[in-house]
Amino acid sequence: MKLGLSRSARRVVPIEVVVCEAGVEVFCGIDPGYRHMCAVLWAYLDHEDTMVVFDELAVAKTVISEVCKEIKLRNERRGARPNWYVIDPAARNKNGQRFTSWRC
Repeated sequence: MKLGLSRSARRVVPIEVVVCEAGVEVFCGIDPGYRHMCAVLWAYLDHEDTMVVFDELAVAKTVISEVCKEIKLRNERRGARPNWYVIDPAARNKNGQRFTSWRC
């Protein structure tokens, strides 16, 4: 069973969102990385169940503590209070950044 939208149903509409809509469920997705880049996306489901990606962060060679600071700053700037933080399960593993794991 394949999950997801059909190609014809996918569409990207550029938008400028200053703050999140009131009463929406906000998601923050994190793909950790140091050498190959860390990526973070912020999205919400609008009242019609359309997923709106409203911010992104992509940084390389940046330590976890700095990425966490930037996540917090962007949450404040966008008025985002994510209901969910979703991260690659590999983030539980210890890494070379002083043998720490992800905790913002």
